[in-house]
Amino acid sequence: MEKYHLAQDVDVFGFAVETFPEGIGEAFDALQEKLPAGDNRSFYGISECTPAGIVYLATVCQKTKDEPQKYGYTPYVVEKGDYLAVTVCDWLTKTSSIKDIFTKMFTDARSDRSKPCVEIYLNDDEMLCLVKEKSSESTSLLELTAQVGPEFEKTAQDLLKLFSSFELAEINQPPQDGGWTAGQLVQHVIKVNSGFLRILNGPTVETIRKPDEQIPRIKANLLDFTFKRQAGDFVAPENKTYQKGVLVTTLEQIKSAINQVIQTTDLSQTCTGFEVPVFGFLTRLEAIHFVIYHTQRHTHQLKNILDQVTAQQTV
Repeated sequence: MEKYHLAQDVDVFGFAVETFPEGIGEAFDALQEKLPAGDNRSFYGISECTPAGIVYLATVCQKTKDEPQKYGYTPYVVEKGDYLAVTVCDWLTKTSSIKDIFTKMFTDARSDRSKPCVEIYLNDDEMLCLVKEKSSESTSLLELTAQVGPEFEKTAQDLLKLFSSFELAEINQPPQDGGWTAGQLVQHVIKVNSGFLRILNGPTVETIRKPDEQIPRIKANLLDFTFKRQAGDFVAPENKTYQKGVLVTTLEQIKSAINQVIQTTDLSQTCTGFEVPVFGFLTRLEAIHFVIYHTQRHTHQLKNILDQVTAQQTV
């Protein structure tokens, strides 16, 4: 596979082909007929997968700003940047196999599937098939998104496993230091994580900064075990007797729901339903990391509680 660098954005104009792929040739013929005789310029095919199916745009290079309006077509832009490329020779006889070329190109780990496919018709013999290459920033975000699911799953499972190791009588036994019982601590985690679940499923907007910008700060803040924090009233656990089975079931339900968010939503979006104290409005990716680090913090505390109640029984 070749590399192709487009030094600047290419302004084009054209229209969506209503009958894809059968109507592609007819669409480009219609564009050609609109242009003055002898006006040679490059034609571009732009295709993108949408929930409604493939949208294919037949377009031609724009020479002046007024051309889209002049010819009655819609302006588009072919983005500048680095592309993966495949040159197709004698393309007129291979139109039915072009989709297979793009399918194969998208199997390359370097391809950015969020961007449309581009065809550049160089002449009647040669055509370039282009797929945008991931930028280093998008690669980093994709890697973080891919990592957050397993990290969340492990963190949630670690808490469940540790809490499940408590005997029933130990759930509501106050530790030696006079802090929360194991039941209270887990109830606090449930309150916080369920609150973040509502944030994750709430309203969002496009993010105008790096979607992972706050993660290092969140981690440093929550995993600083030397600093003791006071829980707000709305997430403080009630002083009551807790049922182990109820708490375990609730933890599992929240874990399943957050996993669903990770798998089905755009984690780069900013959540606007609640402004988190200290950190402000977080992206979904940052909010999930808050849940991860907050859970890890309290898993560490839960281990201390287990050590204390176990020691009390041996006295």
